[in-house]
Amino acid sequence: MASKRNRRTKSAARTPQQSAVEITTKQRHHMIEEAAYFQALSRGFAQANPEEDWFFAEARVDAMLSDKKPH
Repeated sequence: MASKRNRRTKSAARTPQQSAVEITTKQRHHMIEEAAYFQALSRGFAQANPEEDWFFAEARVDAMLSDKKPH
């Protein structure tokens, strides 16, 4: 059982910028998903563009995880 736990820890994904905080790919995806939702919510879901919201959210999450400010 312990060896499975070690494998999971080693397989934890890092963001493209090699984050100081180690999170799994699933956790990162969830963070981006929530950020994209709140981005759309902030404009009242008007002029919907889910891909643009996703890319914006992804940049913000990656910046947050690497302690860099988003552009």
